[in-house]
Amino acid sequence: MNALILAGSRGPDDPMAKAANVSHKALLPVAGVPMLLRVVGGPGDAIAT
Repeated sequence: MNALILAGSRGPDDPMAKAANVSHKALLPVAGVPMLLRVVGGPGDAIAT
């Protein structure tokens, strides 16, 4: 399976990234895991039909 994951950024002034002290909003931790890692792990967990 091929997947294209888009994880853009609003730049250095993104308020969410600033509040979490990360460089990009996609790196914000949710329950201790960066959002981007949750997305990257998702397609591999999907079952192709």
